[in-house]
Amino acid sequence: MFLRARGSRLSRVFVPLSGLLVLAAVSACGPDLSKANFPRTTMTAQASAGAPAAGADDPAFGLPAQRLVDTCALVGKDVLGSIGTVSGTADGFGLEKCSNDVKDAGGKAMHVAVELGSLVIGGTTNATGTVQGMPEIVDKSVPAGCTDTAVTSTTPHAVGISVDLGYDGGGDPCPPAHTVLDKILQLIKTDAPKLADASTPGSLVPVDPCTSADAAVAADVSGGQATTSPTGLHGCGWGDKVQLTFSNAIPPSEGDGYKAVDLGGGISAFQKTSTAGVGCDVKWQHRTLPGAQGETAKAEIVDVNYSDYSASAAKVDVCPKAVQFAKSVVTKLPKP
Repeated sequence: MFLRARGSRLSRVFVPLSGLLVLAAVSACGPDLSKANFPRTTMTAQASAGAPAAGADDPAFGLPAQRLVDTCALVGKDVLGSIGTVSGTADGFGLEKCSNDVKDAGGKAMHVAVELGSLVIGGTTNATGTVQGMPEIVDKSVPAGCTDTAVTSTTPHAVGISVDLGYDGGGDPCPPAHTVLDKILQLIKTDAPKLADASTPGSLVPVDPCTSADAAVAADVSGGQATTSPTGLHGCGWGDKVQLTFSNAIPPSEGDGYKAVDLGGGISAFQKTSTAGVGCDVKWQHRTLPGAQGETAKAEIVDVNYSDYSASAAKVDVCPKAVQFAKSVVTKLPKP
């Protein structure tokens, strides 16, 4: 479910482990600063493992609501000021992830990242407490790092809001991670910061990717596996063959294995077959995005990935299936 990190800071953070985000190892040294260098935090009382808490499936935290939230506004001084002094600049990755750096009262570094709509493998079975009335899952499996997740929805799939915190000072990273998560949940509940494009006509920001393909075409292309599974806020899968993702990125172009393909309706896409010949990627620009002068132009990008491992032995071209699915998506998306 996780995308490759961009840049050195995020590469320390977004690493898959049991379906949840965790922090890569951060060097642990120095005195125990868990009590001295950030505000004391009262952890929630323990809850029965696997027992859904009141507040899960609150519409305020549902996927439709989370898609509109400006994630980078959640790692500014209003939230992170509760654990120290913001020492970096919010660094977004995709539409649902953002990180920033903080220094505690003793000058020790903390790196904080938040992800909205993160998939929670195992649902609430690993919940050990609650935060803002929702099941809370704490993962301390990585040295000097802590992942704290609030399970915001349990139906039809368990998803949550996750905070990853790495503490470079040797202190316990879980109390400040809990504090940040609690602040974020309060902010989203009372006055969620919205993405600038959330209300722009034709934008993909509020669109549910799982409803963005014709059901009959999806069933045909996926080999009858038409049951959808969200893969984050802006991604969806159909069985184990088809993946649809919306992102903000540099517009695709011909070259590096990509070649132009007509999707109809004046839409030109670019397709590329994987080296093994079992997959095909089809992507196209949906809508251009405004940017500051001198910035690299970006756009809302639609990406269809189709894979069929049985096609390799049969030497079947898989791109026609990917293009077929992409054409059905074009008809379902809002007009920019």
